[in-house]
Amino acid sequence: MSTIIPDFIIENNEETGEPQIILNDTTIPPFKISTIYEMLKKEAKEKKYNKETKHWIRSKYEDAKFLIQAVQQRRATMLKVMGAIAGIQKEFFIKGPKALKPLIYADISNLTGLDISTVCRIVNNKFVQTNYGTYELKYFFSEALPNDEGEEVSTTIIKARIKEMIEQESKKRPMSDEAIADKLKQEGFNVARRTVAKYREQMKIPVARLRKEL
Repeated sequence: MSTIIPDFIIENNEETGEPQIILNDTTIPPFKISTIYEMLKKEAKEKKYNKETKHWIRSKYEDAKFLIQAVQQRRATMLKVMGAIAGIQKEFFIKGPKALKPLIYADISNLTGLDISTVCRIVNNKFVQTNYGTYELKYFFSEALPNDEGEEVSTTIIKARIKEMIEQESKKRPMSDEAIADKLKQEGFNVARRTVAKYREQMKIPVARLRKEL
């Protein structure tokens, strides 16, 4: 079993209660240009080397600077994306999974000014440690469904409720998709039977007849 090292840690500030984001980059060593290269570059300026050697030193020095700037830019972009997610999903980090809001990549793109492709790349295979467990960033993205009060509810919450119902059902008389849909409607979630079936399949949960135990 592999250990997940979170890319971000979010803790609530004890004084303000606001979520605080920490970029967990402890596995990445700090980068800086070697003093030897700094010395060589200085000597090259003083014309102690031939043209080819000066060009090589200058080229390697610029490559190193570019790498350092790229790492710094990546960190800044990661924090920008995580900050936008935390801003929209603030209630989640304070109250837990049941407070999750609908969210799509375009929302983060519009908020940060980053391309959707950049947002997807930052989110992909990234994890955040919270007071409620460690989650993949993809967890915070879902479409919306309206409840009886006209409020938009994250489909992630609907899926979690379906999974919870199935885990609690009688193994001798497992619930059909229609029964689950009816129970969800009683709880204020307007979900059709075919939608329940789709979400169940996405969670790789078998149909009722295959869940039945003698």
